[in-house]
Amino acid sequence: MNNFRLITIPICCLFIFNSCIQKDQTESGKFFPAISFIKSQVAHVDSSFYTILKIVVMEGKTDTSFVSREEFRDLAIDFLKLPDISEKKIRKSYKEEKMFDQSLNRVVFTYTALKEGLEIQKLDVVIIPDTGGDKVSNIIISSSNTEQATVISKNLLWQVDKSFQVVKIIQEENKPEKTIITKVKWNHKED
Repeated sequence: MNNFRLITIPICCLFIFNSCIQKDQTESGKFFPAISFIKSQVAHVDSSFYTILKIVVMEGKTDTSFVSREEFRDLAIDFLKLPDISEKKIRKSYKEEKMFDQSLNRVVFTYTALKEGLEIQKLDVVIIPDTGGDKVSNIIISSSNTEQATVISKNLLWQVDKSFQVVKIIQEENKPEKTIITKVKWNHKED
């Protein structure tokens, strides 16, 4: 019985706390600043001494190379040039949902576009709750844009303090679909 209370009380507190946060953020209209957060991660890597590894998979072939800190920013451009949906003028085009996944012990903030044609269609922020301070774990973005007759869809994953991955799907008119996967790792241990 005591174990049940020990588990139930923190979970109830988390739901009450989460509903309070949800009410406050809904009233103030604040979204998690995912793009600003990623920019701070890029700035950290820019000023670090990490060994940066790039892995590109295209047409069944894998190319692995080390890159400089200067090249790192160019590789992260797919994240850096995205619009910041936490800005007041942009956030009205998105809805926010919050969920606590008890089995994974993760809080997920999901931002979904309210209409088609927006560059960011969906953005998920995964947070590990902790009494010592919550920690952002991953940011997942689904993006799409059209350039002339070419549709470019991107699935982007930012793993905080570790790596990022961009899966780019290019569909040109009257041509087969092309997929390019780029993964960039830093602050990593031997895999």
